[in-house]
Amino acid sequence: MTNISGTRFSDVIIVGTGAQVVDGGSGNDRIISYADAGEPDPAQTFGADGRVNPPVTTPTDDIFIGGSGADTFEFRALIDGKASVVAAHTGSSGVTNWGAVAGENDNVHDHWVNGFGMDTILDFSKEQRDKIKITGHTMTLDSITYGSDEGGEFSLITVYSQQGDGGAGGANTATGAHDEDPLGQIKVYGDKVEESDLIIQKNNEGVDRLYRTDEVFAPLNALVQNVVYSNTDETAFYGSIERQTDRVSLGEGSQYVDTGGGNDMIYSYSDGGEPDAAQTGGETGRQTAPVPEDQSFDVIKGGQGRDTFNFRLLLNATDEILEEHTRGDGSINWRGVAGENDAVHLHWVESIGTDVILDFSKQDKDKIDIRGHTVEIASITYDEDEGGDFSLIQLRSQQGDGGGAHDEDLLGQIKVYGDKVTEDDIRVKANVFYGVDELDKIAEAEESAPFNNEEPDIEQPQWGAPNPENIEVEFNGTSSSDTIKAGSGTQIVSGNNGNDRFISYGDAGEPDPAQTGGPGRVNPELPFEASDDYFTGGAGRDKFEFHALLNARAEVIAQHTGSNGAVNWRAVAGENDNVHDHWVEGFGYDTIFDFSLEDGDSILVRGHTVEIESVTYGSDEGGEYSKIHVISQQGDGGAGGANTETGAHDEDSLGYIKVYGDKITEDDIKVQAANVFDGVDRLREADKLGDQNGGVKEFESSTHNEEIVTAPEDIKTTDNVKIGSGAQLVSTGLNSDRIRVFSDGGEPDPAQTDGADGRIDPPIDGEFSSDEIWAGQSRDFVTFNYLLDATDVVLARHTREDGSINWRSVAGENEAVHDHWVQAGGDDIYWDFSKQDGDRIELRGHTVELAEITYGEDANGDFSVLHVRSQQGDGGGAHDEDLLGTVKVYGDVVTEDDVTVRAKGVFDGADIFEPFEDAPNLIYEDNENNVVFGTDGSDNIHGRNGEDFINGGDDNDFIFGGGHNDIMMGGDGNDWIEGSWGLDTMFGENGEDHLVSTSGRDIMWGGADADHFVFKDSSKGGQILDWQDGIDKIDFSRMDAVQSADDLGVEQVAPNAYEISFVNDAGKEGEVRVIGNAPFSLDAGDFAF
Repeated sequence: MTNISGTRFSDVIIVGTGAQVVDGGSGNDRIISYADAGEPDPAQTFGADGRVNPPVTTPTDDIFIGGSGADTFEFRALIDGKASVVAAHTGSSGVTNWGAVAGENDNVHDHWVNGFGMDTILDFSKEQRDKIKITGHTMTLDSITYGSDEGGEFSLITVYSQQGDGGAGGANTATGAHDEDPLGQIKVYGDKVEESDLIIQKNNEGVDRLYRTDEVFAPLNALVQNVVYSNTDETAFYGSIERQTDRVSLGEGSQYVDTGGGNDMIYSYSDGGEPDAAQTGGETGRQTAPVPEDQSFDVIKGGQGRDTFNFRLLLNATDEILEEHTRGDGSINWRGVAGENDAVHLHWVESIGTDVILDFSKQDKDKIDIRGHTVEIASITYDEDEGGDFSLIQLRSQQGDGGGAHDEDLLGQIKVYGDKVTEDDIRVKANVFYGVDELDKIAEAEESAPFNNEEPDIEQPQWGAPNPENIEVEFNGTSSSDTIKAGSGTQIVSGNNGNDRFISYGDAGEPDPAQTGGPGRVNPELPFEASDDYFTGGAGRDKFEFHALLNARAEVIAQHTGSNGAVNWRAVAGENDNVHDHWVEGFGYDTIFDFSLEDGDSILVRGHTVEIESVTYGSDEGGEYSKIHVISQQGDGGAGGANTETGAHDEDSLGYIKVYGDKITEDDIKVQAANVFDGVDRLREADKLGDQNGGVKEFESSTHNEEIVTAPEDIKTTDNVKIGSGAQLVSTGLNSDRIRVFSDGGEPDPAQTDGADGRIDPPIDGEFSSDEIWAGQSRDFVTFNYLLDATDVVLARHTREDGSINWRSVAGENEAVHDHWVQAGGDDIYWDFSKQDGDRIELRGHTVELAEITYGEDANGDFSVLHVRSQQGDGGGAHDEDLLGTVKVYGDVVTEDDVTVRAKGVFDGADIFEPFEDAPNLIYEDNENNVVFGTDGSDNIHGRNGEDFINGGDDNDFIFGGGHNDIMMGGDGNDWIEGSWGLDTMFGENGEDHLVSTSGRDIMWGGADADHFVFKDSSKGGQILDWQDGIDKIDFSRMDAVQSADDLGVEQVAPNAYEISFVNDAGKEGEVRVIGNAPFSLDAGDFAF
């Protein structure tokens, strides 16, 4: 157990982790106990189930004694959460938005409130106006009960978390992430506590306050005021740079004081001894020997904060006078002593010697307080020396026109560096009677609160990465519009085709102070080229941003760092007493390679006091360029401080931006400086992204069983994930991500045939198409993308000259079931859909619809199942009503309002993510009369217009004659030979060929093997010249006007010849003459309908 004792003054005592015994002492103390008992067991699971952290096993029960005075006992419960939740709501400066964390209620203990265990107050007193204050998110009083034990009668306060009777429910919690959790008890001895004695407040304070307390306040005795004394010559005291209040009393001797941070009180008592008597010109009247000047020379530095420099001038007198006015208890009646004026120096006021204040600051609201019997300011003069400008305050004794024992005695000087001092800055109180026995009190107090200590080694905070000169990384944009952040070191950044945003944070370190030409810098200079970044925007409207960042001396930062560890950079920017008390860090020498006004590119320079100093022009091996010079401009002197005329960093150079591409002027640059206080803590977040492609990640997978984890759970990246064939597990973690799941369930069973009849491809086993998605924190967009596919001939028919497929035209192929179809997505799982996070689900694909949503539960919790199908409308089509799979969604209940269905105008094809393998060799001719020979492999030949001669050659070919009268020969293999308008001649040759007449009257030779003679659309028929009875087929299945033999006229015109008449889809009469090499007869088996 740690013992902490307060002072006789009013202390603020802050305790964190561990068990402490705190005695506030006298004074109106404020004792703050931050929650250190850790995460409680979740009330909703009735035990440890659902907790994130193990229980705290070290003692955490604190004991508090307020002591005399009106004391306030504060117990502060603190919000905590899962690492991913906390990180999701931690901004670029490292500060966590605990209010947003408190909104995360999807799962038990996504966030919770840390309690404080069992703390005890030993001396609660209503008479002394003590208070008990209990604060925390959802803090609620459960009960106050009463009892007694060996310590006496007590009141037992029990508190818990109340999230509003279910109002905070989330995806997987009925009432909130931590509803009803116990937060601790307070056992109170002394006066009986009733509910009216308690102040209970709800707030959103987070666990970072505990971390700050343990790291900073605990080593400083819980921030108890530091009360020290010195009556010893040549001693020194150094306070902490943190905001701890020091109370320093200086007696005899020469001392050096630097109280550091905090609102300090420094008291310098008379130690210069008896002054020369002014009334005798110093020749007579002195009662004691002079004190050497070097033994009464105090040097005082208040440091940061609102400091009060107190000077106390003390009465003294002859031994006889002192003896005469000594009371029975040994004390001296100094008011009586001050009335002894019968002779010069029967009493007098002792001098303070020559004291020095090193850093008087009106910006910090410092004060000078001078008190002593009859003391007055004789004069204030001004001068300068090697220490800078100073004000010299001369003190003297003023007993009035009637004179007195020490009238007009000179009482010492106060030399003040920093802001110029006038009488308005000094408080003087003369009607007081402090005596020289105060020095005895200081000497006595010095024994228990000694003064002398070592000067601390103050280290500047390390914000950026160490050794940035060794960092060179490349960041590449994704296929989306990206935001890429560049931090310490050199980054080479290339965008893509989106509207990208590039942020170059100030990583060049502290610039040389412009006002001194170099001297005055706090940090060492970074090596040359250690911070030069290079940007290529690429196509799109790109935004190039350069963010200069505030930094400061360690003591300035400490003074303006709050109890949660957040730096108030606005306040830091007000510190201008000395050159580089604070400054702005620039970005070095950055380069843009492709700035384009036509593309809508823009340049933003942002930072506290940034200004464009100039834009100049030149050329080098890279071409013509514009060069932007950025400086800090503090307003032509408006920000001056104690030791600066124009501000702490006025006119500092912040870097250059070299811009290739379009010539720019100042009008093309946007400057954000007003009310901008971005701090160098932003550099830390950017540096975290150094291994994460600057904060944007792109992943693609068609590998079965691949697990994709995009980034560590405490780092924010914007992820773009695309998955195709195979079953993948995707976990995107933080930030707003886009996940696109391409259908990989293959061809579904045709709904119109009630089974597998009509399907083209074999089915895909479900285990190879069941994807799992964990989208993580923030607003995620998950798209399930169902893709068009088709028969090989349909794909070949609609292949463009560049090899791409016209999927809109594919989608128009509805002559037969599954001429084309929409691929199924399998049975996918989305594990963590959250309406609180703003997640969205999109079903995308040609003709897709959400058929229904069903609901259920299993061992993993409640779920919604999205049933997806293809809907081609009342007219039907090649894949109407096909079932396309399911998406099983855990988390929040999904309704139709939560799902966006995008089907109209969507023709995403199966090759959008995974290109087709083994596609036929594509041969596209022009509109002339061409002679075309295919390859030895499979070919896709398009003759286009003109009277073409086409020979497919070996393998299975697709031959499309196009317009005019074409001659087409399939060659070897199973070929598809298709005419268009015109009188075409087709030779199937070897293999099982399809000879297709689409319009006109065509001549067909099937050749060897079983061939199909296909008449479709507006074909007018033609001649089949080599019919093989019982082997070949006459195919009208693709002509809507012909549904059966009843729609045909069949007439045998010779033993080896038939004429078949029909009406085509255009309503025109057509005729097919079938000629065989031997007599034959046609029957229903020779036809396909």
